[in-house]
Amino acid sequence: YAIHTSVGRDSVACEINGHPASLITPLRNGNIVHMVTSGGLPQERPPAWEHRVVTPKAKKEIRNQGGKATRSNRRRAPEDGIARAVSDERERLAVSHRTE
Repeated sequence: YAIHTSVGRDSVACEINGHPASLITPLRNGNIVHMVTSGGLPQERPPAWEHRVVTPKAKKEIRNQGGKATRSNRRRAPEDGIARAVSDERERLAVSHRTE
């Protein structure tokens, strides 16, 4: 979250120093971290997530995202989110193709 809020929000997996690791693994100075994101699809966080992060910004973002995810889950099924993401990506590719 300290580097980029959307990376923190959309993270699904990570590698620390080239080895797969849990998203809640504490980091040490000098660690090289590679984050894998969902590409913008909302992610459910484990209950321990908010209690494991350190910075106030990260805690705030997790609390805010949790409420948004809960509200959006009531409004639409997960399949709708996937279909919307695919549609958005197709549109983005079409626009970028037209501008080239």
